[in-house]
Parts: sequence; structure tokens; C-alpha cells
Amino acid sequence: MSRRIEDLAPDFQDTASAVMRELEGLPVLLFMTLRTTAEQVAFYAQGRRELSVVNELRALADLPPIGKAENRYTITNCDGIKTRSAHQSGRAMDIVALDGHGNPTWDYVRYAETYKAIRDAAQKCGADAGGAWMKQPDGSPSPYARVGLGWDPPHVQRRY
Repeated sequence: MSRRIEDLAPDFQDTASAVMRELEGLPVLLFMTLRTTAEQVAFYAQGRRELSVVNELRALADLPPIGKAENRYTITNCDGIKTRSAHQSGRAMDIVALDGHGNPTWDYVRYAETYKAIRDAAQKCGADAGGAWMKQPDGSPSPYARVGLGWDPPHVQRRY
């Protein structure tokens, strides 16, 4: 798992850099850029497979194990094989809000304003923003619509 803009595809690096410049001064972290297939497969298994299987896949991908609580929810809709993530081609990044202690947080409700800033910066720089995707892939509404966010607030990808 990479956190480097330099590991992104050349056709997305300038946009990614511009988004991060827009966010300077805000409590955010470039959390993830390029993913391997093994990482994507492990992320897809989370919340869908037994914890032991998820952690076996994470070990194969050189990711740390997760606990039972983390395995209660899914984090991606792309299985990495049939449906590839834009992260696998280096055309996506995840930017997360930081809490008051400087730790990454995925509390999209409590940190909605920071996640809206990520969405707005992405759109301003010509990227697609998961924070703007108000319908989930299955057509259901975003669970974060009540705070004005789409279903994948940290996700920013190259516009196709």
C-alpha cells in the first residue's frame, strides 16, 4: 500500500498534487494511493468473509490484521479481480480527516466539514470525488446523505 503521489499513474499525478495543495492547512492525510491486487482482494474480503480468512488475505498482502469490530463492515465494492479499483491502476487516492489528536478518522458525520472540503477540492481540481457520489453502486442512497456527503468520502479519482 502506497501513500505516495509519485506512485500514482502519470496522468493522475498533477491532479492529485493539485488536490493536496488545495487542502494545505486542513487536518487531512493522504492515506492511500496505489494498491496491489492482493491488497484489494484483502480489502474486499473485509466484512464479507470470516475474520480468519480476512486476516490470512491481509497477511498475504503484507497488511496488519484487523479485529472483529473492523470486520463488521465493508470498505470497498471492487473485488480486485473481476471489478478492479481505480487504486490498482494508480488513478485513485484516499484522503482522510485527522481528529484532534492527529489520528486518521473515518467518522464522516463528526468530520463532515473536512470531508466536504476533500470533495470540493477534488472537484475544483477536475477529479471525481466519492464524497459526491450520492447513490451507492446498488442504487441505494448514500448513508451519509444526511450530512451532505456521498458514499465514499475519502476517495478521489481521475475523471474518466
